[in-house]
Amino acid sequence: MSRSPCPSCGTVRGPVGPCPGCGALPELEIEGTGAAGPGEPVRVTAGGRRRRVAVLVVIAVVAMVGIGLVTGGDGDGPQVAEDEPEPSTPTTGSSVPSTPPGTGDGYEAVEGFEDQVLLQVAPDGTVVQFPLDGETGTQVIRTGDPDDGWTEELPRVLMEDVLISRFAGVSLSDGSVWGSSLGPPHDGLPGPFETWTTTDDTVIMPSGRSFTELDPRGEQIAAWGFPFDGVGGSTVGVAGRRLIHESPHGIYSFDLDSRELTRIGHGRVMAVGSSRLAVETCGRSFDCRVEILAASDGAVMATLPSGLELAGDDSTYAFEPVFSPDGSRLALATRGGLAVFDTATGGGRVVGDVGAVRSAGVARPTRRVGTLTVLWNPDSTHAMAVAHHHLGLVDELGVAAVLTFDRDLTSVHRRDDLRRALDGSAAPRGVRVAHVLGDRRYEPLSR
Repeated sequence: MSRSPCPSCGTVRGPVGPCPGCGALPELEIEGTGAAGPGEPVRVTAGGRRRRVAVLVVIAVVAMVGIGLVTGGDGDGPQVAEDEPEPSTPTTGSSVPSTPPGTGDGYEAVEGFEDQVLLQVAPDGTVVQFPLDGETGTQVIRTGDPDDGWTEELPRVLMEDVLISRFAGVSLSDGSVWGSSLGPPHDGLPGPFETWTTTDDTVIMPSGRSFTELDPRGEQIAAWGFPFDGVGGSTVGVAGRRLIHESPHGIYSFDLDSRELTRIGHGRVMAVGSSRLAVETCGRSFDCRVEILAASDGAVMATLPSGLELAGDDSTYAFEPVFSPDGSRLALATRGGLAVFDTATGGGRVVGDVGAVRSAGVARPTRRVGTLTVLWNPDSTHAMAVAHHHLGLVDELGVAAVLTFDRDLTSVHRRDDLRRALDGSAAPRGVRVAHVLGDRRYEPLSR
């Protein structure tokens, strides 16, 4: 057993046990541990079980400090730098987009509608614009006026800066107002009032047994006598420049330019597009189908899948089917919710189901409590569904839901941020509002 001088007092001592001179403990050399490099000796004080525990505690503390230095944290675990937020995975369906600082009134840009403005119109004529780029705040561009003439019918279309309803037109550029009135060549009582738009940016309105064509500011351009004598039924819309009339004897198309009347089919007209119709026909055994007909000659362009279950009167929202501007898509309410169909020539397939749009927090009612509006962007690539409130079983429903989706339903987003903005606008709660798309921003009108 080797003996060596004590490093503390110089007394010759053995390799184990305390120094007989000063009581110091011996030092042991342990290869390759601690902070030394591989193969280098590390001196660790030995001294029984109590001292071994102390050594382990020291090593643990050193390791924790080392981890903290590597991760840049405070010892509580790995930290993420503040300027490097955790990545988020894009989702569809009921995802709620976050609102970054500096956006317009708490809602983000709406994909596919960044160049559009959503106008919300109240029955008193108040108009609020919501630029959908998400950067510009909302603004009241027109305050209410009891002389607007909206009555119970809200605007349906924006044409050349004029909001047009069944009864009136209001310019968002200069504030001028025009209202429906009788005059030559009107022959009889004016009702029921209706407005349809042509592909020439004009308005067609029935009055008595005549039809008149107006420019967006209410000036009469042309007039026609009633072309559907003897067939009964009612005129249901305008496809391009053709009046579409539904009757027990069939569906008729009247060309406004050539004044040619053509029978193009039979059944119930569900929707009128710029060049085609959606028509439900039923056989003697009550087997029904929905066909897409050409407005010019009634040619069948597509047939929707058989067994299609259309939404009935017990659905949550009243909804009128609507074609996309290019006519190749049809948004239609089914028992399962809001569906999109391919209506191009030879199509008819179900593109997909947007999903059920329900009143938030409300069980399925026994009757309709609201209306659903679908707005397509001008190039037919995206659509927006807005569930309007309605005075019914639920008080002050407000704007219940806003959904956006692309034409192929590769993504569907629930826009709760935009819904909150619409619901918190200047329109009084508990009243029905209209939503219309525009392609420019307007300055507030002076009174």
